[in-house]
Amino acid sequence: MEDHALELIPLDGKTVLLTSDPVRRTIERVIAVRLDQGVNVDDIQAALRGLVPRGPDLRSRFRLLILPKNENIALIRICLPTLAGFRDGELKKALGVVGE
Repeated sequence: MEDHALELIPLDGKTVLLTSDPVRRTIERVIAVRLDQGVNVDDIQAALRGLVPRGPDLRSRFRLLILPKNENIALIRICLPTLAGFRDGELKKALGVVGE
């Protein structure tokens, strides 16, 4: 995997995707993140730097939108995290992942 710069991307509890970083960054997801857990928007953006999706022109497609009727929830456009990313404590905190 390292010789070809490939990454494992968990898709669900039973499925992983083997891909490269440029391809991974084109696979976008929108997730909701709670902002009332002691993590502010700046912390979230810093922690998600490895999950910035890229368009065909390689420009960032990252977006963070705080819901107008509930300022404790933000919608975030990210790319899928790698398996190693799930071990990153800063990333887990930003995404609101608690425990193992």
